[in-house]
Order: sequence, then structure tokens, then C-alpha cells
Amino acid sequence: MKILKKIICICLVAILAAGLFPGAQTEVYAAGKPVQLVSCKLNSGGSKVTVKAKVAGKQKGMGNKLYLFSVDANVKENAKITGKPVASANFKKGTVTFSVKYKSSMLCQKFVAAYKKGKKYAAISGAQYITNPEVLASYTGTGVKTTSKKGLQPDWADHTSVKKLRTQHVVLNWSIEEILNKDCGNKEVYKYRGKKYTFDRDRVNWLQDQVRQYIDDGSKVYVILLLGKDAKGQAGKMSYGGGKIFSSIKTTSAAGCRTWEAFMSYMAEKFGNEQHLVSGWILGNEVDSPYDWNYAGGKSLSAYMDDYARAFRIAYNATKSVSSHSKVYISLDYNWNQDVDGGGNSFFSTKNTLDTFYSKLKAQGKICPNIAYHAYSQGLVEPKFWDDSLAGSGVDSRIITMKNISVLTEYVKKKIGKDATIMLAEQAFNSTQGEELQAATYAYAYYISEGNKMIESFIYARDTEPQSDVDQGFYWGLRDSNGRERKVYNTFKVIDSKESLDKTKNLLSYTDLSSWTQIPGIKKSTFKNNRSIKNKWPLVQSTSLYVCLADDNWQRETTYVYDGKKHKPAVTVKRNYTGKTVPKKNYSVKYLTDCRSIGVHRIQIKLKGDFRGTIIREFTIAPQNAMLNDLVMTSNSATVSWNVPKKTKEQITGYMIQYTDGEGGFYSTPEKDIHLIKIKNSNKLKYTIKGLTKGKRYFVRITTYKTVMVDGKPKDIIAGWGYDDIKYDYATDPVVPEPDTEEDTLE
Repeated sequence: MKILKKIICICLVAILAAGLFPGAQTEVYAAGKPVQLVSCKLNSGGSKVTVKAKVAGKQKGMGNKLYLFSVDANVKENAKITGKPVASANFKKGTVTFSVKYKSSMLCQKFVAAYKKGKKYAAISGAQYITNPEVLASYTGTGVKTTSKKGLQPDWADHTSVKKLRTQHVVLNWSIEEILNKDCGNKEVYKYRGKKYTFDRDRVNWLQDQVRQYIDDGSKVYVILLLGKDAKGQAGKMSYGGGKIFSSIKTTSAAGCRTWEAFMSYMAEKFGNEQHLVSGWILGNEVDSPYDWNYAGGKSLSAYMDDYARAFRIAYNATKSVSSHSKVYISLDYNWNQDVDGGGNSFFSTKNTLDTFYSKLKAQGKICPNIAYHAYSQGLVEPKFWDDSLAGSGVDSRIITMKNISVLTEYVKKKIGKDATIMLAEQAFNSTQGEELQAATYAYAYYISEGNKMIESFIYARDTEPQSDVDQGFYWGLRDSNGRERKVYNTFKVIDSKESLDKTKNLLSYTDLSSWTQIPGIKKSTFKNNRSIKNKWPLVQSTSLYVCLADDNWQRETTYVYDGKKHKPAVTVKRNYTGKTVPKKNYSVKYLTDCRSIGVHRIQIKLKGDFRGTIIREFTIAPQNAMLNDLVMTSNSATVSWNVPKKTKEQITGYMIQYTDGEGGFYSTPEKDIHLIKIKNSNKLKYTIKGLTKGKRYFVRITTYKTVMVDGKPKDIIAGWGYDDIKYDYATDPVVPEPDTEEDTLE
């Protein structure tokens, strides 16, 4: 037995050593994985990555050091990569910790541990991604505050219906190749990790306007990202081609993976702020049915989910690094344990897809995925889901519809965790058996979702019925193909109002219930705190307002100079576009900081009445500035001296000096030609700038600064760059006056 163990160990070391890492090195993930990466997190300031590993034991020939590599997401076993270790640590049994200076390129990369043998490296761990990208987020709000789960996939760009129906969640379909499009008229070139990508500026601006309007109408916005199977150009690098309509995101190649990173990075920047916030991104459509909706080249489920989980991770890290509360969803249909093609690779059961996906995702760093589920009735045609014969009460049920949706929510809670949310992202009910039954089915299904805490929203799939549905026998719309409102239209409108249960009780006779309160989680008081259908809608969103500080009502930025006193600027809230003042009764004001010290201070404006949301407004208290005394030039240097009050020296971190040889001074010289020197010593009152060019004229100015912490990150608060206190002169040797040779004359 001992001999056998030695043989196994020798073979394992040989296998590990066969993999080569950079200089021209190769990555090999060892089957035994003697090292396991257990966490990969950013620090609170977003400046450092800490990777922890558990070492089972060191084998002969592995040396005394462990090395950490960051590699691109598409890199697979036995693939050649380039680069150098980003960190190292002593090789020891137990827990080993690596500390790495964070670079933006690492956001969507994975980390791998390796040992060194000669000039080569062999990987001895699986991979881990950063699991807390939200630390980097510039926007930490949650967007529109909703009071119900009512949602709609609206007619394309139709805000009127969304507003009239008092819709609180909107799901939109966006085409990736229409956004990433080099053939557009108005191009926007986006640089990502050294490469250029071309976006359609007009298209993106239009999408931003659409999102902004939905937000102003009181709706959270979610987007389904769809890649056409025939996508061309840069978008085509991510497409598999084939299938019926859409392609899965192809991240197996370096070009496809990098393009997807660039796309999601760009979209996160454009739609990760309060005004244009996309609250959730749904990747593809019904990914458990790849041939019909998310083609991936006919891969096995394991290989398919390797690719999909990689695309999901990239989207997750990209979006949450900008907007901390944005979500990413996997799209699934109702075939829970039903494999439509009987073991082929065109369709997979929903449960197997979810299990395989989450296993792949979790193995490389645990994050919380969300689910966009399609809860149509069995067979799609028959609306009465409570009669669905294939929808059983256990986890072995063939399908999951609204009849047994709790099977899904309980399974997800146990499998992924209670923080995972389920959006019922697409369902509609046929009206072929009468509009009353359609309305009753919708009300029944909606109340089930309202009573289930794991469900975050219920999205009805059709507003106006398209002809393509009618051709298939589906009469699902809130309105028919001619725009006539069906009974379900008004049911939808009132379903989340204070009067909801009263307005829909006449529909009970079309169901198997005698009271809506028979539904778990639904009580007579469920909707009592909601707005009445009689009240104004939509409530005015915080994004439709702006806040003025101090006496100037149009002033957007306010800065005070530190004087030791409290500064609490008066607050005025106004409507965008019209500039109309919002009555003070519609908001309360709270100063969240001491309003005295040098730094960034915040005011909370909490809206109420017909206004919804919270606005955080910032103002700055800056240090007093320094005054330039003198500028002494030589042919290659400039010595700057300045004065600053003693009390200011005690308050600041130091000084910043700017200088330029631009002809326009600081007025018209490009920023790239203005040089900055940072002096981290408040007691220093003189500095010599070296390396100047003889004969050139140089402009110099100075400001004081103090480094403070804002949201856990250091921020320099400067007194300001003025245009009045500027010194300038030519870089020349000092002129030494010639001695007077004439003799003094006595009077």
C-alpha cells in the first residue's frame, strides 16, 4: 500500500510539473488540487485583493514558495498564457494568504495558485474570481422604491400604457448587436484593456432616454440581453451561430470573452447611475432550451454551463462594480424535471440546468445569482394553472407553474440561499375561454406571487397582442391586436391598489377558491397600505428632481472654506425641466455629518406625499488656500515658495503644485500637458521643480489639500485652483549684474 501511495504521489507531481506558466508558460489545473483557493475579496477601499488558500500538504519538488497568477476568464486547462505571478507566499500546510495590489484588469480575471520548478510554473489549485466587486461601486442606491410586484413587458417604447397601468416593474428586450455596432452613423469608441470597441451612440442615448422615462414613471427597469445568431462584426465574436433565433454568449475564445467584458463594462457605466439605472440584467432567454432560445453549439450541459457561468460572472462583476445593488439573472422555463429531447443537447431540464450552473459558479467563488423564471400554464394554451396535471407538489415534479411555484422558491432557498430572488419574468394567460377567466387567472397568479417572499416581481408578458401570437393561437394580451382593452387590463391596473381584493372578488367564481385569503401570505390587510386607485400616479421620483443649496436656487455645487464653524446650507427642491419649487411639506431634511470639518458632507432629503424616494446631496468644506510668494527660475528648474496660516497647516495634509509650459497657461492648455506635484508635508513652504527646458515660459500655481475618507476610500479635498494667484517666468540662468567700474566721485 505504501509503495502504491508513493507511485501515486510521483505521478501526481509529474502531472503537475507538466503544466507550464508564463514567461511562455502553460496553465494546468491539477486533478488532485493539493491547494484550494477558498476566498478572493477586495478590501473596503478597493485597493487590494486578498486571496486565501488552504494547503493540504506540500509534496517533494514543490519548493518553498506558492505563487498567485491572475489569468483571463477564458483560459482553460492546458492552455498557454502569458504573464508573471502577481504575488507569492511561503508554502506551508494550512492557510496561506496572498495580498495583491488591485488593478482594474483583475475585475473579470480569475486567480490561480502555482508552484515553481526551475523557470516554469505548475498550477495546483482551481480558480477564484473576486466575489465582492460592489466595493468598487460609485452608485450604492437601489433606484425606484416599489410597493408591489406588478410588472409588464411593455410594447416597444410605449410609456403611456406603463404609466396608465401604474406599473412598478418593467422588463425590456435589448439586442446586443444593435448596441455594439461599428456600422452605425454616430460611433462611440470605447477603450477597454487596450482594445477599441465601437458602440452606436445614438442607440445608447435613445435607450438611456427610455430608461429615464420609465424610472420617472415610477418603474424599476430590467433588461434581457439578447445576441442574434447571425450577429456580425465585434458582436459576432461572441456568437455561436446556428440555432433558431439567439446565441449564447461565447466566452471560450479570447476575442469573445474580451468583447463580452468590454460590452458589460460599457453598459454598466451607461446604466449604473440613478438617472439611467437598470436594476437587473437577464442573460439570454430560457437557457435550458439552448436550441430554441440560447444556442451554444450543441454542447453538453456541463460544457454549456461552463461557458454560461463564465459569461454570468463577467456580467456580475462588471455591473456590481459600478452599481452595488444591480442584479444579474439566469433565464429558465418551466420544464423542471422534463427533458424535452430525452437526453440530447438541444434541451435540458430546468433543475439540471440550475444545479449545474450554480455548481460551476460556486466552485470559482460564491456569489448569489438570481433567477428570471417563466411560469406559464401547462401547454401554454389552457389558462387554468390550478388544473396543471404535471405540476406536482414535490421537487420531483415534471414542471413548475404557478400551481406549485413554491416548489421552486423552497428549492432555491435551500440550494442557493434566502438572499437569492426569483423574478417571474415572463408569463401570460390565454383568453380563448373567456376574458373573465383570463382576468381571474392573472389575479390568482399575481396574489400567489405577492404572498411568496422569495418572489420579487411578477411580469406579465404581453401588453398589446402581436399578430405572431395570434397565428399560434395565443390570445395573451392585456389588449387585443387592435388595441382593445380586455378585462384583464383593468384587473392589472387595480391588482396592487388599496382596493385590490374588493375589485377582484367577482373573479373568484372562475377559480377553485372561495376567498383570495386562502392563498398563503394573502390577508385582508395585505394591500391596506398601498395607494388607492383614486390617488395620483405616478408618484414623482427623486430622479425628476434636483436640489439647490444655499441662497442661490440654481446653484448645484456648494463649497465652503473651513473656518471652524458649522455650515448647514438651506435646501430647496425643484422639478427638472420646469424649475418649479417643490413645497417643503413634501420632504424632510437631515444633515448626516458634522458640517464643520474639512471634507465631504451629506444632506438627506427624504420625499413624502406625492413624491417618492430619497436624495442625498453633498457639499464640501475645503481648507484655506496657500499664497505664492516667489518663483525663482534657472535654466532647468523653478523654486516655488509660499505662505499659509498656521491654523491651516494644522488642518491639511499638504500641497499640490501644478506647472505647465503651455502657451495659454492654465486657461487653454490641455490637461495632459499640465504637470502635478503632490507634497505630503504641511510644514514645507518651498519646493524646487527640476527638469525644465531652457528658454521656455512656465506657469505655476498651488493649492492646499487634505485627504479624507469618503465611503471607505481616500479622497483629496483641495482648496481650489485659482487663476489669480499664478506665477510665471522663463527658464533662464539668473542675470548677475556687472560690477560698476566707474570710480565714485566726491561731491
